[in-house]
Amino acid sequence: MNHDELTDRWHKSQYDAVRYAHPEHDLPEWEDLPEEKKQKVRKANNEQQKFMNDLGAAISTGGPLPDPFRGRS
Repeated sequence: MNHDELTDRWHKSQYDAVRYAHPEHDLPEWEDLPEEKKQKVRKANNEQQKFMNDLGAAISTGGPLPDPFRGRS
């Protein structure tokens, strides 16, 4: 399995976790999402992962905490 396949599996697992946690939204299966929606999920997952990495680095070094909204209000 190559890196892209592993990354896609991770994005799918993140999407499925949200899907199962919120059945009231009746979200489609990952395979049924159009590629445009999958890209939005991938982008959101990547932003969350970067925030968590930055937060961990800030905590371990005593540096400033990252902005959870990245300048968006």
